[in-house]
Amino acid sequence: MVDVVTVFCSGFEISGRKRFRERGRLVTRVVSSAKITNRSPMKAQIRSFLALVRAASASMLITGAPAQAGYVVSLQQVGPNVVATGNGAIDLTGLKFLESMNVPAPLISPFSATIYTSAPPEGVADFYTGATGPKNFGTGFTTHTDSGSGDLVGIDGEFGLLLVPQNYMSGQPLSDTATYDNATFHSLDLRGGVYEYTWGSGPDQNFTVRVGVPDSGPDLSLIAVVFLLLLGVRQFQILSAFNCIIRLPSRLPLSVI
Repeated sequence: MVDVVTVFCSGFEISGRKRFRERGRLVTRVVSSAKITNRSPMKAQIRSFLALVRAASASMLITGAPAQAGYVVSLQQVGPNVVATGNGAIDLTGLKFLESMNVPAPLISPFSATIYTSAPPEGVADFYTGATGPKNFGTGFTTHTDSGSGDLVGIDGEFGLLLVPQNYMSGQPLSDTATYDNATFHSLDLRGGVYEYTWGSGPDQNFTVRVGVPDSGPDLSLIAVVFLLLLGVRQFQILSAFNCIIRLPSRLPLSVI
């Protein structure tokens, strides 16, 4: 097969046609049948490569980090137990303060989309109204936690109630856990999935319940960048020994490069 390869070295362009049968003699064969013209395309090639990098950066904006932020409580099966782990921050803007009251014990009630996460037996929390979202995440009734730790945080999706630690200020980090001993998603009648409750469009105006779903997936933005840069490597290879840039045909097998 006959192909064209262009080599840019120190401001000169060397191009030629040659049949390629051996990997190791690619550059030698090109130069031996080349003609040199007094051009300086190096800057143009650099501009092309920078354009590729800009495209990769744009892909990170398009496929970048998920919009979901706020507070997230994830339920996972850990050995014989179901463990709820909560992290994040909450912006109370858009909610209406109801009252401060005692919470008898952290619990989960999938039938009414309710989960309170912290350490038993009881605590005082500030209740707010105005959250909207799914009315259930399963068919199970109330089960109290056996152990836990951290901040008292919860949602009652059926009535749109959000509870946070007493005197909580918007934006403060929250962290907690709750463990249901000798339990499974099936015994708790939990339905797997992601359930989001919102009260505005801000980054922390949401409360998300994740049942059996990992906290994060593959970084699609990174995959996109790697893919675009691999395309760039196929087009532009740096020959450091001669301070050259070789432009290879797009249909040339990658194994030859």
